[in-house]
Amino acid sequence: MKLNWDMLRERSGQEINNYLFYDNGDLVGFLGIYQFHSKEVEISGMVHPQHRRKGIVGELVRAAVQGCVLRGISKLIFICSNGSSSGKAFLEALGAQYSFSEYWMQLDESAGRAGIAKNVQEIKLRLAEPNDLSTIANLNAIGFDMTQADALKFTEETQGSPTTLTYVAEVRTEDENMRSVGKIDVRLENSKAFIFGFVVAAEERGRGYGRTILNDTIAAVKEKDRTASIALEVAVKNERALSLYESSGFRVSMITDYYDLVIMND
Repeated sequence: MKLNWDMLRERSGQEINNYLFYDNGDLVGFLGIYQFHSKEVEISGMVHPQHRRKGIVGELVRAAVQGCVLRGISKLIFICSNGSSSGKAFLEALGAQYSFSEYWMQLDESAGRAGIAKNVQEIKLRLAEPNDLSTIANLNAIGFDMTQADALKFTEETQGSPTTLTYVAEVRTEDENMRSVGKIDVRLENSKAFIFGFVVAAEERGRGYGRTILNDTIAAVKEKDRTASIALEVAVKNERALSLYESSGFRVSMITDYYDLVIMND
């Protein structure tokens, strides 16, 4: 189940994002809200197996919906494990509509990787610095269809996380300056690395930069922790990215479905 542990550990306390259900002092239900956009949130939750079919999920969702309405959030995106028939049935009864699916992919250390094309311009991957904030925010806005305000907030939070590394990819221009062509984030903790926030600038795509950035990122992770397992997520319909990841040694280990529920019009 996808619970976004890093966000759970780093809650600001300024708004309610965790909903808990107790039975005689025992925690038996949980629902978490994860916000990346100002007008929408992602939600995942769970109930102890011995306490299911008691309406607990419904209670948690109703409380979360009320809280989101007060915050001016118009869309809820529910995260559901692909194999959960009960989760799917609940969301359909709630009125949520299936939107898309994502593959969770794990790097297979024994798998071979496609080489880098010889005509690909040399890329330098370096850790982001404070003065890269606006560049990274712009790339996030373009890559993930965010407003500039949402992208800036997301970038600030990501770079402020003690477990996250942000890398900027650059190439050298004809006048010997460095030009940013992409960025990528890695959350590294307890020998587990998760790659996310991978963006190649729109005008720089189709030149083989993506494969170079990904391979260099894998090497950077292994340099910091050679035992680290490496994972990432990709939308099933993003065939180009999926092909890149598979040829770089990643294999699908889990499928997650996403359902949308609009609770109020903008």
